[in-house]
Amino acid sequence: MNNHNQNHLSALAEGMGERQVYAAVYESLQVSYPYPDDFDQAVLAPIDEHMRVRALPAVTQTCLTLFSQGCSDIRVICLYLYASDVWLTREGMCALLPLLAELLTEHRHQLLPQTFNADAELAEIDLNLALLFKKITRKLGFQLSQSGATLQQLVDDLDTDTQSAHLEEIEDFTQGLLHQLDGTELSSVMYLKMYQEKIALLDVSPGMVEALHSAPVPEDEYEQDLEPASTESRVDSDLPEQNNSFAQPETSHALALLLKKMTVFQNLLQQQDYLKAAIIKEDIAHIIENFDPRLYFPALFGPYVHAQISHGEALMEAQMALSQQASIDALNELYQMDLDAFIALELSSFYE
Repeated sequence: MNNHNQNHLSALAEGMGERQVYAAVYESLQVSYPYPDDFDQAVLAPIDEHMRVRALPAVTQTCLTLFSQGCSDIRVICLYLYASDVWLTREGMCALLPLLAELLTEHRHQLLPQTFNADAELAEIDLNLALLFKKITRKLGFQLSQSGATLQQLVDDLDTDTQSAHLEEIEDFTQGLLHQLDGTELSSVMYLKMYQEKIALLDVSPGMVEALHSAPVPEDEYEQDLEPASTESRVDSDLPEQNNSFAQPETSHALALLLKKMTVFQNLLQQQDYLKAAIIKEDIAHIIENFDPRLYFPALFGPYVHAQISHGEALMEAQMALSQQASIDALNELYQMDLDAFIALELSSFYE
């Protein structure tokens, strides 16, 4: 890790946030963990099954047990951080990014088995951070759309300074990841940006929150699709160049893993090993049901993500302005019916 990247994340690690909030994670770093040969099946698979049926207390308890044994695997940590809901408290929110920053700068060698090569390690970290912030963002979106009591407690505990500081932390952490994950996909950065946008909405009026979100979505949709990522496939995609043309899809870590699973599935059918094939069939069906193209084609969506990051403040102001325009429904209808006419339409009145 270069000095610039180290400074970005180390400074954040020394910032606000009480270590006690995530004490179990920090304590796991004090003990060496002997990875069993069947770690993926014996350890990760049962946790993933708990996640699939949304048994979050069971996920939390299993992860705490693993922490007490010295397991500081990034996949287990990310599962715990989401399932425990500690991040939905003021203290948990403030301590989340400093924890992740310290893990990446001081304890990188403890986050995955030594069998992972450098490329696979970066890809695995990126993928699991992406899945963590994807689920956090979805849950925040659900809480915002439902005016949930849990979110209300968080808002009541926050003040403007704390919220602003956390938004700055997200920006610093994002910049650190951009440097650290150079040469791999941008999934984690993409979902960090979405998380940042949700946090920025916490201080708006209830009416504005309603306007910025679509119809409420059942909470079970927000609780789906955190799959274990445990392959050592090499990732060859680079950060996309910042230009106005969209890159062609490149092979990402998540896509490479999916292709590998489908190939194995076909081979198992040819071998008439239907028991193993049935297990993979269920997994692939679950992926298809919850397919997110941004996770599987990060190079394709890279320019879009960079544009959001570069123009985030102006886009947020425009989004708020749109919610106050009586003609927004007609404008949306035009966009859906005739994209070329939508592009040609002059919207100068919106900025006056």
